[in-house]
Amino acid sequence: GGRFSIIHAWSIWNEQMLKSRMKPDEFVEMENNNHEQVQKLLDSFVGKHPDHVRADNISLVKGEAPVMIPEFARRNGVDLVVMGTVARSGLSGMIMGNTAEQILNGLECSVLALKPSNFVCPIQMED
Repeated sequence: GGRFSIIHAWSIWNEQMLKSRMKPDEFVEMENNNHEQVQKLLDSFVGKHPDHVRADNISLVKGEAPVMIPEFARRNGVDLVVMGTVARSGLSGMIMGNTAEQILNGLECSVLALKPSNFVCPIQMED
């Protein structure tokens, strides 16, 4: 009887600097193109699971993931966030992707973090 949602947060890297240096109509065009590209990628992902996902369970939001995902979780009374992680940089990046770690800091619910199936931990345990 549970319900699930798919949320994807997207943003334009260095948006404020770009906005200040571009003509407004050029920035809007770039922003629209970026949004379309992200929407196509999300549609492609969801299209691989057509029997399990309804359109009203999908949210594409503009903003930084570490802000938007915890906000969505609080606003919608989410009990569990499931997210993928990839190793990035630094020690924390080796254990959990930096974006995922930043999202964790803002969540007040349970989390299930998944690594890609081909992930190889860079830290080796001694026998």
